[in-house]
Amino acid sequence: MTGSGHDGVTVITATRGRPELLARALRSVAGQCCRHVAEHLVLVDDCPDTLRSLAAGTPPLVRVEPAPRGPGEVTGPRRLGRLRQLGAETATTRWIAFLDDDNEWRPDHLHRLLDTARRTEAPAVHSWLQVVDAAGRPYLDPVFPWVKDDERGRREYERLRGLGVVTPGSNVYRDRADRGDGPADIQSVDGGEWLLDRELALSVGFEFEFTEYDRDHLVADDDKFLAALLRDGAEIACTQRATLVYRLGGFSTSTAPEDQVSWL
Repeated sequence: MTGSGHDGVTVITATRGRPELLARALRSVAGQCCRHVAEHLVLVDDCPDTLRSLAAGTPPLVRVEPAPRGPGEVTGPRRLGRLRQLGAETATTRWIAFLDDDNEWRPDHLHRLLDTARRTEAPAVHSWLQVVDAAGRPYLDPVFPWVKDDERGRREYERLRGLGVVTPGSNVYRDRADRGDGPADIQSVDGGEWLLDRELALSVGFEFEFTEYDRDHLVADDDKFLAALLRDGAEIACTQRATLVYRLGGFSTSTAPEDQVSWL
């Protein structure tokens, strides 16, 4: 495998204006079952209030860095892609992982990812996820939540049920990174599920440009990154364990009412 440095992991979290959610994400990283975290890099997305709240204290290994916005930068996949790129460039460890500030990891998340990476020698490893609502309750609706209308969401849920990605009565989504483009192929991995060799991540890069099609179909930065990984031919493995807790509601890094999410 490529990479430099030891087998510790730099965890990268971008955040803006929601310290309560961030505190839970920080605790979930600090609570990993083994000492795999070398550093937790928190990129504060142009938010002085968040910087002030973090100045009161953070768990060990947390490094807080301000990330000012340039002219015209707004909340959305383009901005998040730039923050992911900045995090990967700033990290110094062999491995990197991303955790959005509104999500959390089960205590064995990084351990299972690293164990799978060592066993398979894959430079890109992902988990599965558990979906919860904004209050933290298991999301059990038979509706795929990442589309714009419920009817399409019901159709997509039924398709995924037939492919074994979802099971009625469970909030686990068994995400996959299939290489084909047939009706039975799935390409869906959330950014928080990945453990990535840093050099691979930087060579593939993170997407900054999005189109009206991407906006209308909710194609996000993690969708673009997975597509780039597959085009690159990277070897990908999966832990087959649902160790990311994914919280619905709001866009990654912000739920502030003044932040209008834009793809363009």
